[in-house]
Amino acid sequence: MLNWDGLGGFARSLRGQLLIASIAMLVISGVAISVVVMRFAERGLIAQVELSLNTVAAGVRSRIDVVLGNHYGQLDRVLLRDKLLGKRQRQARLDILQDSQPEYLWLGFVNADGRVTEASDGARVGQSIVDEAWFREAMEAAKRGAASAQGPMNAADPQAGGTLDIALPLSMHDPGSTEVLVARLSTSVVQALLKGARQTHFRAQGLQLMLVDGGGKLIAFSHSPDPAPASLFQSVAAGAVKDFAAWENWADGRHLTAYNALRGDRLGERTGWLVIARQDEASAEAPIRALMAELLILLCVTGLMVLLLAYWTGARIVRPVRELARTAERIRGGERDAAFPEGGRSGEMRSLAQSISSMVRALAASEAALKAQNESLEARVRRRTEELETVGAALTVERERLTLSLDGSHIAAWDANVRTGEIWLSAEWSAMLGQPRGESTTDFRHLAQLVAAQDRDRVTRLQQAVLRGDLPFYDVEHTVQRDDGSWFWIRSRGTVTARDASGRATRMTGTNSDITRRKLAEAELADSERKLKLVADNLPFMINFLDRDCRFLFANRRYLDFLGFTGRDVIGKTLKDVAGADAEAAARAGYSRLEAGEFVHSERERTDRHGRLRRLEITQIPHFAGEGALGGFFSIIEDITERREVERLVAAREAQLDLITRHVPVGICEATLDGRIVFANPHYHRLYQRPEGSLVGLNIFELMDDESEPSLMARREALIAGETVEYECAVDLPGRGPMDLNVSLVPRREQRGGSGAIASVYALVQDVTARNQVRELLRAQALSDSLTGLPNRRLLVDRLEQAIAHARRERSTLAVLYLDLDGFKPVNDAHGHAAGDQLLCELARRLKGAVREGDTVARLGGDEFVVLLDPCESVDAAAQVAEKLLAVVAAPVAMAETAVSVGVSIGIALFPRDGASAVALLDRADKSLYRAKAEGKGRYRHGLG
Repeated sequence: MLNWDGLGGFARSLRGQLLIASIAMLVISGVAISVVVMRFAERGLIAQVELSLNTVAAGVRSRIDVVLGNHYGQLDRVLLRDKLLGKRQRQARLDILQDSQPEYLWLGFVNADGRVTEASDGARVGQSIVDEAWFREAMEAAKRGAASAQGPMNAADPQAGGTLDIALPLSMHDPGSTEVLVARLSTSVVQALLKGARQTHFRAQGLQLMLVDGGGKLIAFSHSPDPAPASLFQSVAAGAVKDFAAWENWADGRHLTAYNALRGDRLGERTGWLVIARQDEASAEAPIRALMAELLILLCVTGLMVLLLAYWTGARIVRPVRELARTAERIRGGERDAAFPEGGRSGEMRSLAQSISSMVRALAASEAALKAQNESLEARVRRRTEELETVGAALTVERERLTLSLDGSHIAAWDANVRTGEIWLSAEWSAMLGQPRGESTTDFRHLAQLVAAQDRDRVTRLQQAVLRGDLPFYDVEHTVQRDDGSWFWIRSRGTVTARDASGRATRMTGTNSDITRRKLAEAELADSERKLKLVADNLPFMINFLDRDCRFLFANRRYLDFLGFTGRDVIGKTLKDVAGADAEAAARAGYSRLEAGEFVHSERERTDRHGRLRRLEITQIPHFAGEGALGGFFSIIEDITERREVERLVAAREAQLDLITRHVPVGICEATLDGRIVFANPHYHRLYQRPEGSLVGLNIFELMDDESEPSLMARREALIAGETVEYECAVDLPGRGPMDLNVSLVPRREQRGGSGAIASVYALVQDVTARNQVRELLRAQALSDSLTGLPNRRLLVDRLEQAIAHARRERSTLAVLYLDLDGFKPVNDAHGHAAGDQLLCELARRLKGAVREGDTVARLGGDEFVVLLDPCESVDAAAQVAEKLLAVVAAPVAMAETAVSVGVSIGIALFPRDGASAVALLDRADKSLYRAKAEGKGRYRHGLG
């Protein structure tokens, strides 16, 4: 009998000992980690201290950046919002902003002379700060359109605090202004930040923080500097172009120091200030020395505990367990009488040995009883096995037959336990899914996930209906996903094969067969039918198919639209029912030729659904059924009503064209590409004074005897490329003299064959000699003054625009002189219009003679003239010409009975100084002319004042 009490006591004792051993192992692991840290991490700890110190400095820099950045944002919004307000409104804005930002000592606007125009509370209005160095730097930055945040903190006595001056030029938002927005910020804000940062980093003992400006002066600090290393600050500030941390020798000893440059990110520039964080060597290394001492003590204590634990484990656990193991091996070898030694052991081990001895004796007695029972059971098992082998052989044969039948038909069988949801699947199912062939077991949920989402609800409803007894079985087709992600079609069938006493289904059996090929064939057939119908419906012909009895089996959409029917109205009906007895009789008339395999062509007139009489061209194509018998015929019907009408119109048009060609007053001929004439109308012969028909065979280009060979080649190449060539040429025909001809060469493409090649060239030749003479006369009259012959306004503007374009390319200068005669109206009134016209003509001649040949003198009308000097280097050069014009106009002009004299006023404008276009230059010169007249006439002026 087993001694369970002794065995339980041993287990409790052993559990406590193992807990102690686990704790000891954790201690040993901690000691090992500490040793590794102590040996290999001294330099890493020092680097961590440096990093921590650098982080402190960077944090201070970030906080100062945030504070100043907020102030910059507030000031920037003042610029954007208040730059167009009046003094009182801007004064109010400044007071509100100072109330919301108590760090500001004052805010104000300063003009370019350094005088405060507006200030918060009005305290500094009128005060001049032009002598302050930071303001001069701000004004220099304002001229560049930049902001200045480098105004130094005025901290001559750091202990007493100071101010920070920030200047933002209005020119950043208004380039035409040099006004500056000034803010004065107390350095106590920055000093409070430094002290707060030093207090929050309690681990950095002896930490000192300082803020130094770009000139190396101490601005703010978190302690009393001892001593104040001003020269050292200057040298550091001069070289501090990057952020870094390192050990350095200061005046008061060796320190670990970190430098961080403070940036005004809102202004896009460095402010030039530097944050310095330092810690003396003793304070920085004190934590490391303390840690090393603690690790050494811990190492000694841990070593002693490991030695004690090793001795206790060997004496109390390892040795007794080894003796028990040797005795257990003897018992396993068959020595049932072997006894466990008990002397010299602890209480737990003695209890364990006694319990195991009792267990061994009980096992020996049980083995004898079990041996007898085993022999009886073996006899019964042999008999039962023989019976099962007989039944199994029969089942195996049936199973093999069923498997062969399913495999041969590619049908997967399945058997489901409705209560548990477990489903057995035959080997064919795994082959369908693309898995290694073999039987498998799954459940309803997994099998449902394989069904396509659009089919899943339908399949589930049918299965539930069969399970409820609403349907005897279900037969459904749906898609299933394989393991590789592809889809295939199956036909799934199932029925309930067992129900319990209450009628609830307990077993369901069915089959799955792969119908993918059938589905693909059906889809391909349906797609082919759709394509065929789509093609037939969109052909430009009417198509139908009738059997031998003239019964419709097919009709395309165009045929149905022609009759005004739908497919339901036509399919299955005879041609007589649809189109009448005459149409059926005409179709049957060609049966003999169709049976002989011929195509039957005919033309008939039919009425469409709108009652219009249409001309149809019908082609019947035979279709033979089995054994060569005529099974039906296709009819291809084309509506040729428009074609016949076009043919009629073309014939009439050709007659009209021939009539027009013979009587049109334009020479028309057709020639080959090499110029040989194949046709010429009567007017073409009259144009060259040749008898009708004598020009055929001649070369059309040789008739234009003034054309050069390159011009002929270029025109021939253009014609070959399909382009129409139009040009005018001058010829000297015998008997007619010189004349101008307008020639249009039109290529004619080959219509047949679809090649589009140039077949010939049509030449249209017209005498335009008289038209050109009239055109030249009209052009001269349109561009010149009818009285003086000078260019008029239209020609002047054209020449002026050309001169401006040339001057812009050459980067040169030109001048426009606008002239208005002084005293012309009294002369015209006193002596008459004829005398006035004579005076204008004489002055026009003088003006034209007073300028260079390349310059332009134009008359705008009345007594106004314009002189264009191109080029003209300067205003002085234009003034010299103006003085010359004043002199030539002032000279007396002899009339029939007396001499008269007039004056002139001149306005000057230069390109590009006074305008970039012709209109702008004339307008500016006209305004300068009015200025000259307003100042007393008889003079010239440039500009408006």
